[in-house]
Amino acid sequence: MDGKRRVVVTGIGMLCNLGNNKDEVLASLMKDKAYFQESEELKGVKVGKGSLYNYELKEATSMNKIEGMSYITIDEALKDSSLSIEELEAKAERVAISFATSSTALHVIEHCTKGFIDKKERGLWYLHSGQYMSRMANRYGIKGSIYTTSSACASGTAAAILAYDLIKNNEADIVIVGGADTVSGFSLYGFNSLQSLSKNICKPFDKDRDGINIGEGSGFFIFEELEHAKARNKKWYTEIIGCSLGNEAYHMTSPNPEGEVINHVMKEAIKDAGISPKSIDYINAHGTGTKANDIVELKAIEELFEETTEVNTLVSSTKSRTGHCLGAAGSIELGFSILALSHNLHLTTLNASNKIEDKLSLLEPKGKKVLEYALSNSFAFAGNLASIVLKNSNDTDL
Repeated sequence: MDGKRRVVVTGIGMLCNLGNNKDEVLASLMKDKAYFQESEELKGVKVGKGSLYNYELKEATSMNKIEGMSYITIDEALKDSSLSIEELEAKAERVAISFATSSTALHVIEHCTKGFIDKKERGLWYLHSGQYMSRMANRYGIKGSIYTTSSACASGTAAAILAYDLIKNNEADIVIVGGADTVSGFSLYGFNSLQSLSKNICKPFDKDRDGINIGEGSGFFIFEELEHAKARNKKWYTEIIGCSLGNEAYHMTSPNPEGEVINHVMKEAIKDAGISPKSIDYINAHGTGTKANDIVELKAIEELFEETTEVNTLVSSTKSRTGHCLGAAGSIELGFSILALSHNLHLTTLNASNKIEDKLSLLEPKGKKVLEYALSNSFAFAGNLASIVLKNSNDTDL
């Protein structure tokens, strides 16, 4: 880890089936709540969808839900970070945006086939992710770099890694980073064709797991250079201390059963953080609840600790609470990991009553421990892999 420029999280905005904002989401996490409802797009399937929120798009009738949810969570993150639009404008090119999603092209197709777009008035370009970014930059007065990451279900974590690199490499002092995605008929039909949808509520790491639930939501964060945060006397939640990206180039939709590259990406992220695997207190696993994914990820995690005599690391999948939020999954789960560290919250895997036999502490670490380091994983179709390492804040640094 390069010690010259450090990256901290000074603001959080969250919106998903667990709540309308960060505080509501935190309350649901603390109470082990999960909210799923019947899908409107595909009968007999449950989704982690917004029973707790109903956002009315007041600014533009053609603004879709991804863009609307993004604005809600960015507004919350900026307020949480005590940053105004005027301050962002004053920083000019030293403020950037790193955005993640995976469904914009699918929504274009859906809108076209359902006749929702007046082609004469706006056209398809209005729903393109690049147009989202242009409008987002204008809304928040951003004059620096703007990026969209779309690497399937690794998008959210990959976008966070890009934001981390921008600050580490002195290309920005502040990055608005996060992702948003929605339940889509195309996504549901696609996963259904792969026979990957659960018939009930997903139960990652359970012997009887039968697939995923699709979820939706948005998570945005303010990443800030440490000295910049100190200069404005702003406390932070966590520090981003390491990361790694990779691709196993094995199969379009299935992980390599050996898990070698998954293991390598986690090791590289931990190495980049300058710590050892045994220092990791919590792993927010990708853990989708499919037969193939869960067993491979556990194998890779077990091998991560093969030289450790006693493992006391909590491993869980928060998709048991939200479903799989696709391109926003990494962003939402980064938020869960940050909240877990900052509130010493031991997030367990819900619904896993018949756990896969393994050497790890899937539900409970041995004894009540203080969480200092967390690793969050996102693994996607086409072999896209991403891991990021967080460290709990230390107020004595201020």
